[in-house]
Amino acid sequence: MCAKVGRCGAKVASSVSSERSTWESRGQVFYTWQYAHGVDAKRRIQLPAKWRSPQTNAVYSLTLWPHEDWDNACVMVLPHEQWLALVKSLQETKSGDPNAEVLRRSIGRKSVLVELDKAGRFCLPEEMTKATEIGSDALLVGMVDRFQIWSPARFEKVQNSDKAASGPAFRLI
Repeated sequence: MCAKVGRCGAKVASSVSSERSTWESRGQVFYTWQYAHGVDAKRRIQLPAKWRSPQTNAVYSLTLWPHEDWDNACVMVLPHEQWLALVKSLQETKSGDPNAEVLRRSIGRKSVLVELDKAGRFCLPEEMTKATEIGSDALLVGMVDRFQIWSPARFEKVQNSDKAASGPAFRLI
């Protein structure tokens, strides 16, 4: 619609805004696009307004990810409902299974639950910022039902491997 008009006017912006409100009223938030944000001296980062849950006191899970490749580590952020689904999945694994125990320990010790403050920020734990090399700048990358927080330099490297794997990845849908 914007291309036909030549520029996006108020009518287009209001339709996008009303669409967003419709999804929010249903309690669904989709994490799309990517945003560059600063990280303050207290390691706080602000969540984009359109990514915030309509619930007050929303809780998010921060997990160091992936667990086996520290050179490409980022922070995986799960909204509360995704975190609960992961917990349920972990609970369904056999408690005597050594692999299940490793998985529980790994996720349990590399995760923390956070709540947004009144300004829509949360604090990144110091250990996570060190492991992911997130400094004063971070890139929030939407993954539809969750998002990741990256060091911009690390994400640039990962984008190259993403490009190479995009063909097979898109065949999944």
